Amino acid sequence: MPLHSPLFKLLHPGSGLKLTQRAMEEVPQSEYMKWALTRDEFVQELKKAARIAAPMAAASVLQYLVQLVSVVAVGHLGQLSLSSVAVATALANVTGFSLHVS
Repeated sequence: MPLHSPLFKLLHPGSGLKLTQRAMEEVPQSEYMKWALTRDEFVQELKKAARIAAPMAAASVLQYLVQLVSVVAVGHLGQLSLSSVAVATALANVTGFSLHVS
């Protein structure tokens, strides 16, 4: 289904639809430029998204660090202990933590 709106004609001049003077008069320039982002608006949106995503990123990093610290601490006890903790951590990742996050 082809789009024949004046806005589509203005935004996509190479679409094969003829751009007439009447179509240009029907849609003011402010109407088809209102969705364009300036650099300042983009930075504002990026800050908002970062503010929302930062706690999740911090939680993910801290969850990984808990596992890393336990493996490093047990690594000083010996090879058998290290392999046991590595298997337990892998099992916890596959079962427990994945269910906790979802």
